[in-house]
Amino acid sequence: MRPKRRRSRQRRGMTGLGIGPDRRPSEIDETGWRLKKSRPSALSPSASGRASEDEIRKQTAKAFIMEVGLFQTMLANAKGLILAALVSLGCWVIYTLYFHPLARIPGPKWWIISRIPYFRSITTGQFIHSVRALHERYGPVVRLAANEVSFTDPQAWQDIYGHHGGDRAFPRNPVWYQPALNGVHHILSASNSDHARIRHLLSHAFSERALKSQEPMIQVFFNLLIERLRPLADGRQAININDWLQYTTFDITGELEFGESFGCLEKGEYHPWIKVLLSNFRKIILFGASQLIPGLRFLVGLTIPKAVMQQRQQHFSYTVDKVSRRLARGNDPMRPDFLTYINRYNEDEKKGMSRAEIDSTFNVLVIAGSETTSTCMTATLHCLLRNPATLQRLQNEIRSTFAHDSDITFDSTIPLRYLNAVIEESLRLCPPAPTMLPRVTPAAGAYVCGYWLPGGTAVEISQYAMSRSYDNYSDPDRFIPERWLPDEKPNLHPHDARAHRPFSFGPRNCLGRSLAWMEIRCIICKLLWNFNLRMESPDYEWNEQGTYVMWDKKQMLVSLTPVKR
Repeated sequence: MRPKRRRSRQRRGMTGLGIGPDRRPSEIDETGWRLKKSRPSALSPSASGRASEDEIRKQTAKAFIMEVGLFQTMLANAKGLILAALVSLGCWVIYTLYFHPLARIPGPKWWIISRIPYFRSITTGQFIHSVRALHERYGPVVRLAANEVSFTDPQAWQDIYGHHGGDRAFPRNPVWYQPALNGVHHILSASNSDHARIRHLLSHAFSERALKSQEPMIQVFFNLLIERLRPLADGRQAININDWLQYTTFDITGELEFGESFGCLEKGEYHPWIKVLLSNFRKIILFGASQLIPGLRFLVGLTIPKAVMQQRQQHFSYTVDKVSRRLARGNDPMRPDFLTYINRYNEDEKKGMSRAEIDSTFNVLVIAGSETTSTCMTATLHCLLRNPATLQRLQNEIRSTFAHDSDITFDSTIPLRYLNAVIEESLRLCPPAPTMLPRVTPAAGAYVCGYWLPGGTAVEISQYAMSRSYDNYSDPDRFIPERWLPDEKPNLHPHDARAHRPFSFGPRNCLGRSLAWMEIRCIICKLLWNFNLRMESPDYEWNEQGTYVMWDKKQMLVSLTPVKR
C-alpha cells in the first residue's frame, strides 16, 4: 500500500511543481519553477496589434480633424479673398463710373468697365460701326473705356493732332505703334522728335520737284494697267478691279522704294511676298489688339500659327534684302526713287536716317503706300457705279477734256473740278484708314473739345464716325460730290469743312498725300477715258466689309468695254 501512496505523492508533488500533464512547457521557467499565471501583457503579439490599431485610429482621427480644420481655415481665407476682391472690384467700378476724372464724359458703362466689348468689336471687324453707333447715341465726345475717349467734334483735329510745341504734343499711343522686328521705330511709331527728323529727310522724296521727276516712271505703270486690261474688255468677263488697282499701286511703291517693281501687273497676279503680307495683316492686327486685355496676348499668341510669325519675319527680311540690293546699285539719275533723296541728304548723322531706320520705315511703307491708295480708287469706282448720273457727268468731264490718253498727266488732271469732288466724297464716305488715329494726352494733361483730360488718357478720332456724323454733314450716308462744289448749289449740302481730314492733320499727317492724289486722279481718268465699266457684283456693299485698321475688301467684280471714238 505504501508504495502506491508514495507514487501518488510523487505525482502530486510533480504536479505541484508544474510539470504534470495539465501544464504546458511554456509555463515552467528555466530553473524548473512554475511561472505565475498573469494577464497578457501589452507586449504580447495580440495585445500589441490591438493597441497599434487603436493608436492608428486615434492618429488618423486627429489628422483628419486637423485637415478639416485646415480646409475650413483655407475656405474661410478663400472666401475672404474672394469677398475682398469683389469689394475691390465693386469699389473700382463705382470709382471708374462716377468719380474718375473722365466720369462726366458720356459712354456705355459696359465698355467703360470692361475691354471685352471693345476687343470683340475689333476682332469681328465691326469697330468703326460700333463707334459710330455710340457717337450717334452719346454725342460727339464718347468715353470708350476707363481711360479712352473718342471724338467726332471737328475741333478735336486741332486739339489732338495740331501743332503743339514741346511737352504739349500728343504722342502716339504705344499700344498700337510698336517698333519693327529689328527693334527700331519707323516713321509711324517714332517719337515726335525722331519723327520730325525722319519726315524731314523723306519729305524731299515727296516734294513737287521729286514727283515731277518720278512721273515718267510712274506713267509706265498707268499705261501698263490699261494695256493689261484691254484683252479683258470684251463686256463678258468679270474681273476683280480691286486686284488690278492693287497690282498697280504695289508695283509703283516697289519701284519708288527699292528701284524695282514687284511685277504684279506683268504677271497679272500678286507677288508671293505681297500675297502673304495681305493675308496675314488681319492676324497681326488681332495680335496687337490682344494687348488691351492683360494676359490675353499670351493666349492669342498660342492660337496664331507659327508659320504666320515666321512669314512676318520673312517679310522684314525681304525688305532688308531689297534695300541692300538697291543701295549696292547706287543712285541712277534717270530713275530717281526714295533712296535717291535719302542718300543725297543723309550725310549728317544727326539729321539723317540710320540703316536700321531705313529698313523699319520702308517695311511699313510697302503697305501704307499701296493699300490706302488702291482702296480709295476701288471705293471711288464703287460709288460711281452705284450712282449712274454721277458717273455720266464725270465721264463727260474726262472725255471732253482729253483728246488722247497720253494727255492725262499729273498736272492736267488737277483742274478737273468734278473729278476732285468725286474723289473727295469717296474719301469721306470710305476713308482708306477708317479706324482710330490713337494718341495719348501729354503728361501734364490737356483740354480737348472743352473737356479736361489727365495725362496719359488715350484719345482718338474715328475717320468713319467723323465722316458719317449728322452734326458734320447733311445726308452723311449719301454720295453727293456736289457738296464739295458749293458755288453750284450754295447751302444745298451744308457741312463743316473742318471735319474732312482723310490724310490726317498736323505735323504727322500723311507724307504721301500729293503722290496719292496724283495716282488716284490719273488712274481714274485713264480707266474712264478708255473703258465703260459695269458693276457685276449686285450684292456688293462697301459698308458690309470688315475693317482691321484698313478695309478687309471683298471682290468687286466689274466688266469692261472699250470706249468707241
